[in-house]
Amino acid sequence: MLITTWLFYGCASFNEVPIGYDLKEIQNYQVKARVGVNFEGKGYSAKIFWRHKPNEDSILVYSAIGTILATIQADKYGAKFKTKDKELYRSKNMASLTQELIGWHLPFEDLKFWIVGESSHLSNVSEKTFDEDGRLLILKQEGWLISYKKYEKNGALPKIIDLKHT
Repeated sequence: MLITTWLFYGCASFNEVPIGYDLKEIQNYQVKARVGVNFEGKGYSAKIFWRHKPNEDSILVYSAIGTILATIQADKYGAKFKTKDKELYRSKNMASLTQELIGWHLPFEDLKFWIVGESSHLSNVSEKTFDEDGRLLILKQEGWLISYKKYEKNGALPKIIDLKHT
């Protein structure tokens, strides 16, 4: 059984986004986060800086002490993963790139929605639970359980997200 847990601690960079805002309107954002990953009984952590635009993504992955471990870039032409040792890997998209490099699929196309507290329109939703302000608490989609643990104070954007795949 494969169990993967991703914890995002951080926030997306926006002007203040009030509760009730239509999150589908958010097209461009930046995310600075600490990411903890539990994969096959081993724990990993990193910091990420993710810049998202509608047709382009750029992710920098840092160690706990701030050293760049990898860069990931994706656009309509494909995805590239470059290690700190300058090894370069390419694939048609970010999800297939993670499948090729680490042996499992991380659905980046869906994650672009999940990170701002929305379900993805790209795949089926099997469950949604909301809080009293209409913000997602639990989302089950594409074989992932996304738990929104904490939101920005008086805001619509998540601050802590737990993603689990089984």
